[in-house]
Amino acid sequence: MTGNFIGPMPPRDFLKEFMQLDDFEPAPKVDFTSIPYEGLERGMYQELCDAINDSGVCPGYTLADVSNRVDENGIEIRPDWALCRGTRIKDKLDFSNMEFPGEGKASKIADAFFDTEESEKTLNPLEKVTGQSASTRGQLISYTATLHSFQHRCFSFSFLICGQYARLFRWDRSGCIVTALFNFHDEPEILAAFFWCYAHLSPEKQGYDTTVKRATPEEAKYLANAVDKFIVDSLPRDVSFMLPEENPAHPYPVCKIRVEMKDGPHNLIVKMPFLDSADSACGRATRAYTAFDMKERRLVFFKDSWRTGDGDYGSEAEIYEELIKRGVPFLPIVLAAGDVTSKGSGETQITFTQVWSDSIDKPGWRLPCDRLRKLIHHRVVQELAYPLNTARCSKEATQAVRDIVEALKVSYHVAEYYHRDVSTGNVMIDKNGRGVLNDWDHAVKVVRHGKGHAYRTGTWQFISVALLRHPKKSHDLLDDLESSFWLLLYVSYIHFELDVGSFEPDFEIFNEYTERKLEDGNYYTLGGNGKSCLLSGGEISRYEWKSAPLNKLLRSLARTLADLSNLRREALEEEPQAPEQLKAMEDQLRTVDPWLRLFDEALAMDSWVDDRCANPVDKTNNKQEQKRVADKTASYRQKASIAFKLKTLSKVPSHQSSLLASGSSHSSMKRPAEEAFEAVDGGRNVVKRARTEMPPPKNSEHPPAGEHQYQTRSKTKTKSKGLKGSKSASKKSLQDVSMQDVNHSYGLRSRTKAKANPAPPLPPKVSSRTTKKHAKQPPPQKQPGKGARTSKKQGQQNKRGPWR
Repeated sequence: MTGNFIGPMPPRDFLKEFMQLDDFEPAPKVDFTSIPYEGLERGMYQELCDAINDSGVCPGYTLADVSNRVDENGIEIRPDWALCRGTRIKDKLDFSNMEFPGEGKASKIADAFFDTEESEKTLNPLEKVTGQSASTRGQLISYTATLHSFQHRCFSFSFLICGQYARLFRWDRSGCIVTALFNFHDEPEILAAFFWCYAHLSPEKQGYDTTVKRATPEEAKYLANAVDKFIVDSLPRDVSFMLPEENPAHPYPVCKIRVEMKDGPHNLIVKMPFLDSADSACGRATRAYTAFDMKERRLVFFKDSWRTGDGDYGSEAEIYEELIKRGVPFLPIVLAAGDVTSKGSGETQITFTQVWSDSIDKPGWRLPCDRLRKLIHHRVVQELAYPLNTARCSKEATQAVRDIVEALKVSYHVAEYYHRDVSTGNVMIDKNGRGVLNDWDHAVKVVRHGKGHAYRTGTWQFISVALLRHPKKSHDLLDDLESSFWLLLYVSYIHFELDVGSFEPDFEIFNEYTERKLEDGNYYTLGGNGKSCLLSGGEISRYEWKSAPLNKLLRSLARTLADLSNLRREALEEEPQAPEQLKAMEDQLRTVDPWLRLFDEALAMDSWVDDRCANPVDKTNNKQEQKRVADKTASYRQKASIAFKLKTLSKVPSHQSSLLASGSSHSSMKRPAEEAFEAVDGGRNVVKRARTEMPPPKNSEHPPAGEHQYQTRSKTKTKSKGLKGSKSASKKSLQDVSMQDVNHSYGLRSRTKAKANPAPPLPPKVSSRTTKKHAKQPPPQKQPGKGARTSKKQGQQNKRGPWR
């Protein structure tokens, strides 16, 4: 998150602005001189805890030394301190119950930021780039990212101790405000006031989302009952990855979220999101849940995110309202949508860091590298639909993609909107097997005349070749249509059986990227070479699926797309653009009917077969992942089979009738098939649900970044580089620590023929950001976290992507 730090802010101003210093009595005096410095870090851990806890400067809370505590959920991130509510602290670290973290360093050498004299002004960045400084900053980011991932927060605080000096931080989804370094031996009242004020702040001022609170055990039971019913009702469709994990030790607690709907407030019960981009300190933090509506007594789809607050773009709620009014088909059934207001104050939840970006004109403040964005908390509730990757056969998937193409057509011609993010996460299937085009939060108005929106957004794997090669090109309808082709091809590669003798699918065409300096002097992320070769070289004919109509459709779409792409490429390369070429391209784009006819002709054929891969886990080359997913799949299938038999043969009452009533006794209730589950699980009832594949890529136009192992086009394997050691980053990719090194060398495609069940690597997850061009300088060097190692040879081979 380079460029998202603002400061250094005078610490007393920080306390007055964010912690209401003037509203409280002076803090008790605390003597911090016993805390050692310029020595070993470990010497200061317990000393600071004793100073805070014994002085009563933070009543109702306890500062704990957690540097050696293992997280009960296996998370490898360990801050040095954690402020926790109450006096009884768990033996194991738990981010879901942490107020804020702290990090300790033995001296100022490891400080992560620069300071500037108050009489000076500078345009230099705030962040230090030395190894120790980058490691410290990476740790601070990873702690906040993990905290925000496991809690529902609008913002949070943290602190850094460097010998006898300290800094304070306030984090929100826009960025982070950093105080100037202060000597807490000479000015102990500043650090004492930080803890004193926090203890007296309201939950809203502490950064909590006040529309969320912990669910009771009875309310959690509602969600569990509805989940069991949904599994059985969805058979043979595997919906396990849409559902919260059953392990009671999971770090995500069961929460109750208050959502305003047309008929008044509804309470939604949620646990773990099945799609989550909130594992970063900043950004849109989109989370998708399968939630239980307490009022309607049913499962619903619930999306929680932070939308861009720029005046040029409407909210997703406003876009849905206009699309529905204009009659756009195949939209989700929206039950509620709107910005979130805090309970009590009634104020809209927005980020605040960007407001202070104007303070760079003040003496002593440093210039941020990026324009910080205003983000607004936004929620959408919809009727539950199935993700595209749960399609029961290739015909059902093809029908769904055909339907969303029609939605793109009407939204362009009638409502005048581009969707701009056609991807696996946004194309759904309803209960009747028809397509649903979801997530219109990146949609923009069609610009008929003049310059359009000249920046990319979307999911990298499905972005058009033209946008991958020309990052400043304005988005148009053909970009959305092309994304629908890459989407169908991607899903067909993974889920539908190829004939014996067919070539092995090449997944690297979806993931490849490179860094290049363009004519304006800025560095951009480019891609699309592999996709272009597949279109122009006729390589699609190398693949033979068992369903003949799918073969015919994909080849016809590829030929049509190649002709349109060639026409557009010639127009883009003309200086100035040839009028006759542009007119021909516009004529092609004026109607989507030829594109739809290809789908309709294929769907009308009677030679479709049941070609869903019986075991998609075979399609990963990671043996450990194969075993993990296979075990979960076996458990899921066994439990679902027992539940189904009990329901049909033993006439077990339906889950709808067995949901807890408002006055029923929890102790006497058992979920349908719970006894069978206990028999399978040995009475523990903690077996996780199966997930036969990885979740679809997250919404982003960034290239994938080394979180998982996968094969490059030159067949070189890449492992993620991140924070290691006792206080390292989580194994999951934390987007904001630093860009993971990815060897994206471009080599010859494999010409090896596939076996009966091909085994391409699973694509990696990607993040949720919108690409912006770099400053006029070479890409910065990788800044590893604590303990990260990168060999000289690796450093020469790997490149860094445009991580923000």
